[in-house]
Amino acid sequence: MESAPSETVRSNCTIALGDLAVRFPNLLEPWTENMYARLRDPSVSVRKNAVLVLSHLILNDMMKVREPANLSHRSFSAILMIQDLILGICLSG
Repeated sequence: MESAPSETVRSNCTIALGDLAVRFPNLLEPWTENMYARLRDPSVSVRKNAVLVLSHLILNDMMKVREPANLSHRSFSAILMIQDLILGICLSG
């Protein structure tokens, strides 16, 4: 996933892994770090899709929130803030 030259391929792989994680959570658990790594992708669209996929999985209790080793504390804090914002919007609507 990281080595794909096309941002469209990286973005689609992230979405596909999210879809597969819903159906086969135990099989895709080793790929969790790769999904978090997409938050540091150079492409804005890949990062956006990674946030959407991860927040969906986390909010639906399909993935545990944990600080990945290759993610800075600031990036992880941003994920938690986005998660709280999305949860607040969902609960108020």
